[in-house]
Amino acid sequence: VKINNIGYFSDFIQVKINNIGNIYKIRIELDGLPNEQPEWNLQRVILQHLKSKKILNFPANTWLSKNRDDREFLCELPVVEGGKPIYPIVLYHVYVHTGDFEQAETDSAVYLCIYGKRGDSGLRLLHKTGIPVTFQRGMVSLFEVEAVSLGKLQKVLLRCEANTKSQHWYCDKVIVREAENNSEYIFNCGRWLPFMSQGIIHSEIELYPQEGDWKITVVTGDFETAGTTATVFLYAYGENKASGPIILGSGKEQLFNPNSEDTFKVNLSNLGQLYKIRIGHDNTGNDPSWYLEEVRLERVVPLSDREICLPIQGWLSEDKDEGDTWREVAIRNPEKKLLPLLVYEVHVYTGAKFGAETDSNVYINIFGTRGDAGKRKLHRSKNNNVKFRHGQMDIFCITAVSLGDLEKVLISHDGAGPGSGWFLDKIVIKHKEGEEAQEVVFPCNRWLDEYQDGGKSEWELTANKEGSSMKTFLKAQRWRVQVKTDGDSPEPQECKRTLVIYGSKGKSDELLLSPQTPGYVCFLPRATDEFIVETGCLGDVYKIRVSCDDVPGFKGWHLKSFHLQELHTKQEVNFECNCWLTLKREDKELVETGCLGDVYKIRVSCDDVPGFKGWHLKSFHLQELHTKQEVNFECNCWLTLKREDKELVKEFPAVTEDQKTLPVYKYVVSVHTGDRWGAETFANVYLTLYGKRGDTGVRKLHTSLTKGRKFQRNKVDSFLVEAVSLGHLQKVVIGHDGEGYGAGMYLKMVTVKESQDSDKEWVFPLWNWLDTHLGLCETVCEIVTVGRRSTLSPKLPEINMKSSGFWIMDITGSDLSGEEDPICLSLIFYGNLSHKKLSLRVTGKAIQIKDELADIGSIYKVQVTGPHSELKQPWHLDLLHMKHTGTKEEMCLAFDCWFNPKEDKCVELPALYADQEPLPVVEYEIHLHTGDLKKADATGEVYLHIQGEKSDSGKRWLNSRNSLITFARGQVDIFKIKSVYLGKLNQVHVGFKSLRKGWSFFSVNLTVGDIGDITKVSFVLCGPSLRRGIKLHKLQLKDLDTKQELSFHTEAPYLFGEDGFETVTELAAVRPDQPPLRGMLLK
Repeated sequence: VKINNIGYFSDFIQVKINNIGNIYKIRIELDGLPNEQPEWNLQRVILQHLKSKKILNFPANTWLSKNRDDREFLCELPVVEGGKPIYPIVLYHVYVHTGDFEQAETDSAVYLCIYGKRGDSGLRLLHKTGIPVTFQRGMVSLFEVEAVSLGKLQKVLLRCEANTKSQHWYCDKVIVREAENNSEYIFNCGRWLPFMSQGIIHSEIELYPQEGDWKITVVTGDFETAGTTATVFLYAYGENKASGPIILGSGKEQLFNPNSEDTFKVNLSNLGQLYKIRIGHDNTGNDPSWYLEEVRLERVVPLSDREICLPIQGWLSEDKDEGDTWREVAIRNPEKKLLPLLVYEVHVYTGAKFGAETDSNVYINIFGTRGDAGKRKLHRSKNNNVKFRHGQMDIFCITAVSLGDLEKVLISHDGAGPGSGWFLDKIVIKHKEGEEAQEVVFPCNRWLDEYQDGGKSEWELTANKEGSSMKTFLKAQRWRVQVKTDGDSPEPQECKRTLVIYGSKGKSDELLLSPQTPGYVCFLPRATDEFIVETGCLGDVYKIRVSCDDVPGFKGWHLKSFHLQELHTKQEVNFECNCWLTLKREDKELVETGCLGDVYKIRVSCDDVPGFKGWHLKSFHLQELHTKQEVNFECNCWLTLKREDKELVKEFPAVTEDQKTLPVYKYVVSVHTGDRWGAETFANVYLTLYGKRGDTGVRKLHTSLTKGRKFQRNKVDSFLVEAVSLGHLQKVVIGHDGEGYGAGMYLKMVTVKESQDSDKEWVFPLWNWLDTHLGLCETVCEIVTVGRRSTLSPKLPEINMKSSGFWIMDITGSDLSGEEDPICLSLIFYGNLSHKKLSLRVTGKAIQIKDELADIGSIYKVQVTGPHSELKQPWHLDLLHMKHTGTKEEMCLAFDCWFNPKEDKCVELPALYADQEPLPVVEYEIHLHTGDLKKADATGEVYLHIQGEKSDSGKRWLNSRNSLITFARGQVDIFKIKSVYLGKLNQVHVGFKSLRKGWSFFSVNLTVGDIGDITKVSFVLCGPSLRRGIKLHKLQLKDLDTKQELSFHTEAPYLFGEDGFETVTELAAVRPDQPPLRGMLLK
């Protein structure tokens, strides 16, 4: 429509609109010609329905112009009824965070569309002063989007197209704030735009709020000294688990100023119903004291109308109010009674031994059946000016939300000040909840000292409840340890000497061998020293480990023997040592092992302790004392992080005349971090490689060959792991130590090459989280290899489409005796065009077949099924090696599985191509619900066949032939099958063979995953005619996750017809958002 904008005119336009329900808003956009600056003063829009004559009014009175008002060519207008709009016009403040990476900025046009419960805002250009703005690296850009109220926001769509100057833009997140109701929505992005997925460039991405996001508002007092310079932390406690410490920020970063409100977004997913928080600070900076007015919590996703206000109105300070830097507040649950805030009176009894007192800072954490009170500093004694003196009892008060029944305390000190060792007798905690006063005793009677007792400055003490003392006595063991020092041992220097005892039920902590009497000198030449140590129940003792520190002036210790006696059972164990503990002479150690066979390598490692400068190892010589067999290892290397290869672990092959020396490889281990938000980690990552010839031991992946920070999102980091050849690689164990905030890591896969020049690599796919609360819920996992691939082949081969030649396939497995029948296997090759099945007769350990595999396109997975013949003994399938004569494409699939007698097996692996990510192997969980009908239970054989948009799983028997499954009436049976990713699931075929004659299996539902909107259900009769139909009263489905229920039209009262001769019955779903499918009679 051409608009004349000189003066005021009315234009009449007739448009045809489908039935969209009650109209509540319109959106009008002015589309100007290129190189023009059009303007339009819009006064009003009136809609009139031609049949019903109903009129809708949309007052506007606005300019659509780049030079006036909001400088917009687009506006939204709500329906006005009775002089008031039915929905208000809302100004959404949009904060776009550009990532702090190199070349993260862009001057391309960026568009945003906001979606809510009441529609969307339309795609809006994010601009200021009429022209697109440049999104600068590490900066936040603010925009305003005016639209008719969208209600609760659900998602945003972000669009950025590359131009000649800016090819990519890294968006960290988008925050949308609605000032009218003080709500905020956070949409994490954390990726580059445009991006490529499955070979297609995408300029748009939909962002959704993260489940479990909360907005935390912290209000500081409104007087001059109320602020803090310290770092503030938060803990949140729910019925399922706790979260923390969550770092909110520091006063040094201009947070927590007087009379200020600081807002933070934190994720508290999977905690369950919150029942308390704890907030506090680390007492750092020039002025750490903090007056906290209140804390407010509001759930962002899913959005809650309820804001939780938690008044504090007190000081978090060591020298004001209660003298505590932490506060706990209970959160009211409408369905439960509010937990009370209790004062726990902590009585600390320092022992009466010589030197028992301490000047160190002492900390305690109290644990009960309702969580813990957090680590609190015992700062201000109520009854003494000087704390923790010889034979003294000090009283401290800790305020915390009710902990329930007290179970244990964790007591520690920081070792500050001279003579920091402390002998603690016991701790008694008194508190009153309701009318009942309680007193709980936590016995200790030991030193918190690096050089006394167990050599620890932290102990966990359990409550001395009725009956628990006898249990503790039975679990604990007390040992008399006698140590003999040889006559040629030097005069002892003061150094830490420790003992670890190993038994069949576990090992002890490091036990400090220190004098029982102050001033007594141990380990003199020819002396026998006696110590009393306490351990848990160790079972049968089989070895000990003795160590000592290399302090300045230490000349060594010649240890002659150890004698252990358990004081209760009188069990005695002797250890003849006769060895030197020193770094000043050639070390000769006696080491006892089991039968090892021919020794082919050793592994040597050392810890990187503070001040450690390295160890130059020259050689190892081993001699078996009985056979006199000798093995030499030429080392001549440094174990240090400051020289050469920066390694603390080295392996050396044996050099003997009887066997060939194994090669030493520098394995290239590549860790592929996934492309998901939060996939990166700053934790320490460790890995162990396993092969047919042993393992590498645990190695820390500390020096990446790839530039930049390690383990960042969508990044591949490569590391060198030097080890004696492992042979055929089988698995890796990889994990991290969880250090740092948000330590979880999303790992795609690990690939391993024997050297940097190797053209083959082993593939270990995972496609999962290493996280305590996501995916596997573990930080360590074992990944079995799927095979080996070439690193030099074309990236996306179109084999069998454009190339001539054929595949040569070598299958290897365990040997078959001449008396056994051949094994019949089926190999099914799936390509992007089709699939092909080949029959294979296995007659020996290795067999070769050739086939063109024509017209199936690029192979993406291989499936092996069988055997259908009866096996007399198990047979193991090792490898399938494939090489194409035309393209030279090569891959090796490691099936590594057993085919057992009376078992139909189906296994599959993804194809492996160079520089192409293999399809993941997914574990599908099937919930099989047996109907709650009379006589619905049965025993028999059952199989599943899952069909997806990419391929099918093959027929998977859920039982072996000699192990039938019993299905009980109304029972849910859960099965798991592994398959190469099938894509979106669309069909499941269930087969069942009952032991009862004439019995058929009736399943209520099968749950395998998301199949989209259900429009109909088909019942298919796969067996012979039933001779009578199944009378159908009602059919209803319920989604166990969303709780959505779906009904079906049941005009046909019988399944498979009244006489049971029909094979298919289809029922249409009744959906509120669309009409049901109509039945048709086909002739």
